[in-house]
Amino acid sequence: MGTVFKFEFLNRVRKKSFIISTAILFVVMLLLSFIPAIVKEISSSKGETKGGDLIGIVTDKPYIDKETMDSRNLNAEFFDDRAKLEDAVKSGEVFAGFVISDNKKEALVKDNSFSMVGQIEGYMQTFGQIENLNGLKEAGLTDEEIAKAYNNKFDYETTVLGSDAAKNYWLAYAFLLLLYFINLSFGNMVSMNVAREKNDRTMEILITSTTPKNLIRGKVYASSLSTILIVLAAILGFVAGQLIAKAVGIEANILEMLSLNVSFSQVIVMLLYFAIGYIMYMYLYACAGSLVTKMEELNTTVSYITFLQVIAFMTCMFSLSNPGGAIKFLSIFPPTSPYGMIARYGLNAVNTVEIAISLALLIVTTFLIRNIAIRIYENGVLNYGTKPNFMKSVRNAIKK
Repeated sequence: MGTVFKFEFLNRVRKKSFIISTAILFVVMLLLSFIPAIVKEISSSKGETKGGDLIGIVTDKPYIDKETMDSRNLNAEFFDDRAKLEDAVKSGEVFAGFVISDNKKEALVKDNSFSMVGQIEGYMQTFGQIENLNGLKEAGLTDEEIAKAYNNKFDYETTVLGSDAAKNYWLAYAFLLLLYFINLSFGNMVSMNVAREKNDRTMEILITSTTPKNLIRGKVYASSLSTILIVLAAILGFVAGQLIAKAVGIEANILEMLSLNVSFSQVIVMLLYFAIGYIMYMYLYACAGSLVTKMEELNTTVSYITFLQVIAFMTCMFSLSNPGGAIKFLSIFPPTSPYGMIARYGLNAVNTVEIAISLALLIVTTFLIRNIAIRIYENGVLNYGTKPNFMKSVRNAIKK
């Protein structure tokens, strides 16, 4: 098996497509790690745009003056009448104009847009706050009383009596997506390689130097190791981005941004299900590739495995917002347990007994699928005649 493994692994990682895709993933994860800093910068810049944009104001309200505008970081110019304000808006001298009086509150813009509506709304809210504060002062409240009333925060804390499904939503989401797309992409690649070797008679040469058992095991484990390299590249890109951000003084802690509270046990359990589930599905894809007699039949054969994964993936994705019901069943029984348990354990604590039962069933099922896949592979790789019936091949493999 070692020779097959080495050949398959080196053949895979030396391909330009593998190198380029891995490098792209590294760069993408590097850039994604800066998302919190970018979001924070955008948020802060939105708060500062008012200070940079010059607005025009026509008002008869004495409490709306230059000093009040400056205290709120608003760059404002006051005009004597509406006509002059209109001219300033049309010429671009001011970003927008505002007419504030008892009878009318109006915003003047040269060209309206979706983003402009939000900004105008923000300015109008500010004028409303200024007017409310003046009303409170006229009612006899002091500045201290007004500040206390406005700054009074209703602090509270949430005590979770059951499961906290909101804690690590994004962690479970990311693991599910990663398992799904890696299984589909690499699974199709494994089945295609097996089918191509069989189609161009390469299999006949390979069988003379090793056994079908070593061939399928070498292909699956080589695919698994190459997948590990891709995942490591993604992790390294993310970690590198975080370290670079920290070195240059940028706050980019994505764990805090997504409110993640990741424990060591969660990472271990999710990685364990990820790895075992991946190996199980790779055996299924290799088995599917050995059953076809022509390359054109491959899509039909692997569609059953793909359909099974789509059902498990979609059910788990929909269950992320409500981790109960169907997802409990999917997390216990293979071959859907890799998806189900990643979703459940990523969101809330799962009973240790359930994890033990689920993991034991997954390991046993993986060994059974491996043995059945090897026997089907042995019978199928040199079958160039009638396309083997899948269920009949399974029954024959079990009988051996």
